Amino acid sequence: MTAQRQREIVIEFEKVRTIRKRAKTTFELCEGCGNEVDFVALHLAAELFETATGDLAAFVTANGVHTGATLDICIPSLLAVMHRHTNGIPVKMIGDPQKMEQTAPRRKS
Repeated sequence: MTAQRQREIVIEFEKVRTIRKRAKTTFELCEGCGNEVDFVALHLAAELFETATGDLAAFVTANGVHTGATLDICIPSLLAVMHRHTNGIPVKMIGDPQKMEQTAPRRKS
């Protein structure tokens, strides 16, 4: 009689949850990016991320997120900083032109 071998199998499930929220943005020149980009007001961004305005302001300041003259936050700069803090998992806006270019079908010439 031979001994039976046992194995332990671990299965991990990772859930991805999509949350869609809206906020009004303004299209302005960002001195840090050197381009015209979307800006969102600090208090509206705090509502989007369900965090205190002071906590978001501290995050923005500590991580060098580009800001406008009226405490507006440069969205591309904020996404880039968030990308660095999420272990390389891409953070993108729905309808991001770069994302759309990558998925758009190519026309035959």
